[in-house]
Amino acid sequence: MKEITLKEKIMIKAVELFSEKGYYGTSIREIANAVECSLPMLYYYFKNKNDLYEEIAYAEFVKINDRLRSKLPKQKHLKEIYTQYVLQRKNLSEYEKSVYRLALKAWMRTERNIDIQAKLKQWEETRIEYSRNLLRKHWGQSQACELLVSIFIRMLENMVDKLVLINEDILEEQIRSEIYMMFEYGAIIAEKSMVQ
Repeated sequence: MKEITLKEKIMIKAVELFSEKGYYGTSIREIANAVECSLPMLYYYFKNKNDLYEEIAYAEFVKINDRLRSKLPKQKHLKEIYTQYVLQRKNLSEYEKSVYRLALKAWMRTERNIDIQAKLKQWEETRIEYSRNLLRKHWGQSQACELLVSIFIRMLENMVDKLVLINEDILEEQIRSEIYMMFEYGAIIAEKSMVQ
């Protein structure tokens, strides 16, 4: 098993403290004390508290998502790829869920960090546009299909929010049923829009 580096220990404790006390309620000294390292050592890795928060709420969040995306099945039907996408988030570790929650706080600007919010917004727009293009290729580009794409993306976001943010236990069968049903309706809508 891989040894945890000091930088990783700092990030783990920072996630715990930021999650518990918020950005403003957590001091950089408190993080250093929790990790049992000196302030100069912490500053060796992170120039200030905002730098550390950004490393977690943006960089670590994106890294988690990139790792998950790389593990998605490539040669499967889209409905199975999206099912696996949701199931991956259902099975995140507590640390990864906490990183997700911190990213959401940054996204919503509850911690008032405009720079992190802008980076997350740009990342999110790119990710959603990628999904939209995949689904357009699958269902077509009629007005009805565009609406279906929007509904499907919102449904996925809602599932992930419930799984990650409030730890709702949605059964795998339920996740699979809902996603598969959307693809069945999508095929019907796509077929009807081609006839018109």
